[in-house]
Amino acid sequence: MKVLIGVAAALLLASGCATAVTEPDMIALHYKGGILAEKEFVDCLDPSGRSGWDPGDSYYGYPTRQVSYDATGGETAEASPFKVVSDDGAELFVPVTVTFSLKSDCETLRKMHETVGSRYGAYFDANGKTSDGNQGWANMLNFVIGKPLDSTLDRVAQEYPWRDIWNSPEVKAEMEKAVNESIDDLVARQAGGEFFQNFSVLVQKPDPVEAGLKKAIADEQTKVAQARASEAQAKADEARALAQKAVAEAEAANKRSIIEGFMLDGISPAQAMDAYLRSLMIDKGLNPEQPTYLVNSTKP
Repeated sequence: MKVLIGVAAALLLASGCATAVTEPDMIALHYKGGILAEKEFVDCLDPSGRSGWDPGDSYYGYPTRQVSYDATGGETAEASPFKVVSDDGAELFVPVTVTFSLKSDCETLRKMHETVGSRYGAYFDANGKTSDGNQGWANMLNFVIGKPLDSTLDRVAQEYPWRDIWNSPEVKAEMEKAVNESIDDLVARQAGGEFFQNFSVLVQKPDPVEAGLKKAIADEQTKVAQARASEAQAKADEARALAQKAVAEAEAANKRSIIEGFMLDGISPAQAMDAYLRSLMIDKGLNPEQPTYLVNSTKP
């Protein structure tokens, strides 16, 4: 979220002169001069300060507390997510937020203003806004912070395939580490001086630019899930068949054991089987000794 600090300098007119007043979280650079005279730096007006103000004087306010640079593409963000290219040629959006502060000693702040602040109109007016509705502040941050972030993230992204950039916490942490380790020097070089400090960079979850990449992954995961389900079903069927086979083998072994019980000395296997079958018939209430009828004869 864009953090553009509150009121920079309240100008109160009284008896033909004016007073400049800064808010508790603002410091203002005081320049004198007007349309017919070259502007000349006078001093800095500290937070919650008050100073006399002559016609033609100017005050340029800057925040003294922690501020942020938002490159997530939100409604109040300074920039859209950065676009990087992976080592396998895919493009991804990488949302980033950066917190930092300006060095607020008067000499450094003046140099920052004269080097980049005034160029982009990044200073604040009496309503806490820049001359063009805060766009100047955003433009300055996009130049001094956004460009170094963009190049660093792109360099790191080219070392990994897009799936790792998209879904690997380790790769996201590596991108974050690379930016945090280099951002102080890169921003100082881009801005033309060491005007900013206390950087903390948070890289959020990257997202493929091409929606079809995510759909392909989803389709692939669906196929993998279906294959795993089919494999699980096959294993279940195999286990069931093995269980049935084991039951059948146990039953057969039991029957063999019973039949072997009829195989006494002098009893052939055929006779033992016959005795077993007779036993089964008797168990089921049948009579194995049925009468034999002879045609035209009588049983002796």
